[in-house]
Amino acid sequence: MTQELNLYIMSDSVGETGLRLAQAVAAQFPNFEAHYVRFPFIHTEEKIYSALDEAKKENALAIMTFVTSGFAQLATHYAKDQGVIAIDVMSPILSGIKSITHEEPNHVPGAVHDLNERYFDRISAMEFAVLYDGLCFDGIPAPANDCLWLESRHRLFSTRSSQSRTQVCGRSVQKNRLHGDQHRPPID
Repeated sequence: MTQELNLYIMSDSVGETGLRLAQAVAAQFPNFEAHYVRFPFIHTEEKIYSALDEAKKENALAIMTFVTSGFAQLATHYAKDQGVIAIDVMSPILSGIKSITHEEPNHVPGAVHDLNERYFDRISAMEFAVLYDGLCFDGIPAPANDCLWLESRHRLFSTRSSQSRTQVCGRSVQKNRLHGDQHRPPID
C-alpha cells in the first residue's frame, strides 16, 4: 500500500529549483506517493506564514528556495515555532560560495530564469530546426539517419526529431549556416 508524502515548495520565484529537488528526493522513496504543492512568488511575511500554516495542517515537509534577504531565516524560525519540518536549500549554498568568493550574493529571485539574448538565440535555433525538419540545405529531403548541422554561436542539444528523421546536433560555429556531411566539425 502506497503512503502519501506532501511536499510544499516555497519560493520567492517560480519554485522550479525546489520542485526539481523535491522530485529527485521523492524518487528515493518508492513506497510513497509524493504530492507537490508550489507556493511561488512569495514576497511578504504573510505569505510565508500562510504557506507554513497550511504545511502544518497537511503534515507536509516545506522545501524553501528563498534568495530574498531574511526570508529563509524568518521562515525557518516560524516553521520551528509551529513544529513544521522546513528545509532551507539555498542559504547553505549561498554561504559556501560567499566564503569562497568573498562576494555578497545579489539576492535577486528568478535570476536563473533571466530571458536574455542567449535564451532567444536558442529559441530561434530550435524554431529553425523545426521549420526545416527533414530537409537538407538545398530543400531536398534528407536521407534517413542524416544529421543536419545547424550552426550557431551557442551550442544546441543533440536530439532526434519527434516528427521526422532529422537530428539537431550541437556544435559552436558561425551563426545561421547549414552544412552537409562533408563540412561537419569534428566531434569532441
